[in-house]
Amino acid sequence: MEIYHYNRNCGCTRCRCRGITGPVFLMALGVIALFDEFNVRNLDWGHSWPLLLIVLGITMFIQRSAPTDGHQQMSGRVPPPVAGGEVGNG
Repeated sequence: MEIYHYNRNCGCTRCRCRGITGPVFLMALGVIALFDEFNVRNLDWGHSWPLLLIVLGITMFIQRSAPTDGHQQMSGRVPPPVAGGEVGNG
């Protein structure tokens, strides 16, 4: 069994759901802001951190337990591009 490495060009379920943490976290913040705007009891900004931790835990569980059927390993580990263009030797 090979070690799993994320590949952005792969179409397996685990690679596709890799980037859902940020959007789900922002949606949870939006729901909490909406409930705070409508004065829903016991769910204001001061009491919302457990909900945010639960949302974060659920998304991490989904990402790590998703099947890797059809996963395509990267052909050689390519380092990420350097911000600011190419690096010269001088």
